[in-house]
Amino acid sequence: MPTDSTRSRRLTMAAAATGVTFIVEALVDLLHPQAQPFTSAADYALEAVFALGLALAAVTWWGLRSSGAVDGRRGRIGAAVAAGGYAALALSATVTAFNGADALGPVFMLGLLAALGGTITVATSARSRALGGALAVGLIASMAIGSGGAAVLGLAWIAAGTLLRPPVPALAEAVA
Repeated sequence: MPTDSTRSRRLTMAAAATGVTFIVEALVDLLHPQAQPFTSAADYALEAVFALGLALAAVTWWGLRSSGAVDGRRGRIGAAVAAGGYAALALSATVTAFNGADALGPVFMLGLLAALGGTITVATSARSRALGGALAVGLIASMAIGSGGAAVLGLAWIAAGTLLRPPVPALAEAVA
């Protein structure tokens, strides 16, 4: 059975991987704007990386929900809703990658609402305010920026990962 320290390291790594994936997606998007419908292999690759980032975000939110990293019942519910929202976004992006053009638009919109609502709910929890706030600001900013905006969401996930890091034992003893 994993210890709290092991669980924290896993969540930190999952958040970092999510962040890096979104940053890579943003860089590719800036270098090669995606055509609709897709006309090149780069268009498909861009959508696949986006879908991967969304799937990683869903898994990480689910891990946050079950780890105790979010505060109380409200935090756990918010994390579960955010995980479901990101899963719906990942489903839509995956189908889009296979289809070669936007697909499952209503699923994407409902997923986006759930991801945003769940993240904001986590941000309203006392102990989870910094974590939820960083991810909410990242998500909103990424939508406002548009092309390349996923980099902001990626940075928010990396920041969240730093908030999840377990304390350094020597430092924790010195403070106590």
